Amino acid sequence: MPLTGLSILVVEDDYLIALDAEQMLRGAGATEVVISTRADFPETLASRKFDIALVDTGVDGSHVAEDLALARKAGVRIAFTTSDITLVAGLAGYDGVRFIDKPYNDQYLQALAELVRSRS
Repeated sequence: MPLTGLSILVVEDDYLIALDAEQMLRGAGATEVVISTRADFPETLASRKFDIALVDTGVDGSHVAEDLALARKAGVRIAFTTSDITLVAGLAGYDGVRFIDKPYNDQYLQALAELVRSRS
């Protein structure tokens, strides 16, 4: 399975969306999937080693720079999920950072995780 051996952190305040992402990632072979809320993200990120963080941008996208800095400091590859891609489209300084629309399907989320994994 393409995600075997990966530990993935899903940061999402909507619990049902987080559970859906967890199920998709586990179905793609992720070894560990940890769910965190936006408020707990820094603490959860620091609690263990993750390979990938899939982080919801939030309604206004105001946490993107902060989240990106946290992930880079922790050595974690990061991708952002958003319900409104227009909020982040063309943001300066985010070349190479991946943003995906929600809702997403199994293949899209798996492909994104594989892409982030391959950028190591």
